[in-house]
Amino acid sequence: MKNQFFLIAIRGMFEAVKGIMRGSACLKGIVVFCMAVCVSASLQAQRATETQKMFAENIHLTDPSIHAELHKTTIDTRNEELQIIVSSNIHKYDRNARSEAYRASVATGNSKVISAANESLDKVNWDGVDRSIKVSPYGNLSATQLFNMANMYESGRGVPRDKKKYCELIREAAEKGHSEAMVGWGHELLFGYNVPRNKEMGLYWLNRALKNENGTLTTNGRGAAQTLIEYER
Repeated sequence: MKNQFFLIAIRGMFEAVKGIMRGSACLKGIVVFCMAVCVSASLQAQRATETQKMFAENIHLTDPSIHAELHKTTIDTRNEELQIIVSSNIHKYDRNARSEAYRASVATGNSKVISAANESLDKVNWDGVDRSIKVSPYGNLSATQLFNMANMYESGRGVPRDKKKYCELIREAAEKGHSEAMVGWGHELLFGYNVPRNKEMGLYWLNRALKNENGTLTTNGRGAAQTLIEYER
């Protein structure tokens, strides 16, 4: 692993030299060189150092051709904190590097890392990545289980109240076909209570809940969806 970082350091130094020679991109090469050397020196640490975190947060400032390479190398450190940081920044990478970087994050099998990668790509509407490869961090849970967990986090019943976690789970349940979850997720998007407001997607999920043939929508749920749709017309 240290050898990998050494090679990246050398590559960064080469970029710096090239930049000096042509009067451009010098800073980019120096950043790669300095960060990679510092990261490699403390790879065995259980907690990520500030230098490692700075490296992980600024991969997008390096040469676009090595975004995926630097991402994968950081993922390979097996340091969860660093893995989450780089996965949270995939949307900043060159679009041609995003798919490879996402696959590397998914390969960790860590639900926190996968969630971070999914949220990152959501910010750019999965530009450069085939959405069909999207992996749910809660793949083994049913839509009903996800919906029930979401309600626990919304109400604080048995767990600390967490609106962000609620939105994450209610969305997963909706995407797995739970009608009530579709209403809940549509409501969040429509008004932007805990997520960025998106009226178009909010109405999409509310209408989908009403037309969902694979799920049973309660009377209250159907009424709420219809009322919200009418209100926004």
